Amino acid sequence: MQNILKIENLKKYYGTKNNITKAIDNISFTVNEGEFVAIMGASGSGKTTLGEYLKQIFDCNLFRMDDFFLRMEQRTPERLREVGGNVDYERFEETVLRSLLQKEQVCYQPFSCQEWGLVNYSATSYQSI
Repeated sequence: MQNILKIENLKKYYGTKNNITKAIDNISFTVNEGEFVAIMGASGSGKTTLGEYLKQIFDCNLFRMDDFFLRMEQRTPERLREVGGNVDYERFEETVLRSLLQKEQVCYQPFSCQEWGLVNYSATSYQSI
């Protein structure tokens, strides 16, 4: 497969000389043609900063897993013990991944932490880089 993206030693710092936040600190990776990119990390690790950076450069789709938190009726002790168990990955696969693989518009209902449930549909056109 052909390399379509190569990032080397990317850094994104915020703040002033005496109070610097290293949102992204010296990361490198490549993406090959036909691959999807998933960014994982702890809270405050720079996921949103990196995602927004890539979206800006490539005018591509960006989906946030916060939109796919489990609904209350799905939150069982067993499910929450799983790695990534707070995410409704079944709904993400059904509404996002299947549409992307078919190069179709993506329509899904984001989860709202304020309302503790799904809200109005969001539609996103398919975009490839």
